[in-house]
Amino acid sequence: MVDRPLTGRRNLEIHARLWGVPVRKIAGRLEEIVEAFTLAELIDRPVGTYSGGERRRLEIARALVSEPAVLFLDEPTVGLDPRIRLELLDVIARLRDRSEMTILLTTHYLDEAERLSDRIAVMRAGRIVASGSSGDLIAALGDQLLELRVHGDPGASLASLARAGIAGRDAFRLPVADQRRPRRRRLEPEEE
Repeated sequence: MVDRPLTGRRNLEIHARLWGVPVRKIAGRLEEIVEAFTLAELIDRPVGTYSGGERRRLEIARALVSEPAVLFLDEPTVGLDPRIRLELLDVIARLRDRSEMTILLTTHYLDEAERLSDRIAVMRAGRIVASGSSGDLIAALGDQLLELRVHGDPGASLASLARAGIAGRDAFRLPVADQRRPRRRRLEPEEE
């Protein structure tokens, strides 16, 4: 979080000092960051007057003051409107393209992962369940679309899926068949 009563510049200066950036280098470093993140128009305003997207850009800029080898971005676009979200994604993409820094991004938005990442890891319950390039992951899924429509009592359908080993109490798993070996299976709710 940044201090809202302070200006963006003061936030960056304090952070630079906290991270041990030599005083003689701070002004030059801030100038680079302000330009890279297009913050010139707002850097001398109190952060409390910034929009959510402007604040998010400043927070990322602040993380870069110390020139880290690894930058962790935890869901940086959550809560932003679509236009601001796209602008921030552009900023992150430029940062990725211009530096040799490793950027670790967590996101629930697959389009962000695909756009910004060389390598993606999909996690479930704290464990990596798949990893690779976006192309590799998409290829592993196949190009088939599975649509599930429930007519009548959804409870009976879920019970039928559970008996087939596809569903549990709170989730269902639908494997996508390999196109070379088409497999059709129709699941009907059993009558009681």
